[in-house]
Amino acid sequence: MNLLNVIQLIFHNNKHSNGKDTNLGDQIISEIENDLKQRAPKDILNYNKSIVQEPQNPNLYCLRGFAKESIDDFEGALNDYNQALQIDENYSIAYYYIGLLKLTRLNDQKGCLELTKASELGLLEAKKALEYYCEK
Repeated sequence: MNLLNVIQLIFHNNKHSNGKDTNLGDQIISEIENDLKQRAPKDILNYNKSIVQEPQNPNLYCLRGFAKESIDDFEGALNDYNQALQIDENYSIAYYYIGLLKLTRLNDQKGCLELTKASELGLLEAKKALEYYCEK
């Protein structure tokens, strides 16, 4: 689970456990999103260079995909996550990120299928995300 998703879940769970709705969580999430957007172009360039050096490293594609996602390049992010799966069809992180992208950014409930696959591959964060997004 990426940092932004962790923080969102913490504030969501906290809000529901104490019955209070605070703007602090939303403020922190907004600040993190702004920071990611500012850093993303430089991060993408660095990942591009790394991918040239290690084209068979699925993690680099997922990292670049997450950077693209932070600047709302959802198609580019999906392409990178899928490229990671072309390299390693059992790369649970890629399924996880695809699932979250579909559910949180594209309003596509099919993201639950990817989270299920990531969970079946043993990714604990995917199980938590499944419970949060898909098993309501």
